[in-house]
Amino acid sequence: MKNLTLLALCATAFFSACKDKDKPSPVDPRDQYAGTWKGTLTILGEFYRGEMNVAKMSGSPNKITFTFTSPARSSFNEAVGAVKENTVTFDEWIWEGTDPSTKITYTITHNGTATINGASLTALGVLEVNDGTNTANGSWTWTFAKQ
Repeated sequence: MKNLTLLALCATAFFSACKDKDKPSPVDPRDQYAGTWKGTLTILGEFYRGEMNVAKMSGSPNKITFTFTSPARSSFNEAVGAVKENTVTFDEWIWEGTDPSTKITYTITHNGTATINGASLTALGVLEVNDGTNTANGSWTWTFAKQ
């Protein structure tokens, strides 16, 4: 009888230790990206120092937005990407604008990915520039540190 009572107590302790409330709550992987980052954006070989603001996209469980500002350049349209662990895959985004000096209208289509390693955010991708007559392909990169 003592063995049976001891077995019942051990089984109760074992099963009560495995309740769902003891499991850690899931962590939103977007949290590691959210905030202000400072660093360099390189587009077609031109360097821009500035600030990247990253925010969770409301209404989406895995999307974040990136907005880059620089004293040398106005802010870019928001880039949007889907987070999976330590990697972001950017949705294709298109920037359209007119060069004030030449009055030529450009369309730039971007694609790429970003990775995070602690307080370091790096990204790379490809772009296509079209001025209505010519098309050129190139690359872009980011290197940012969390502030």
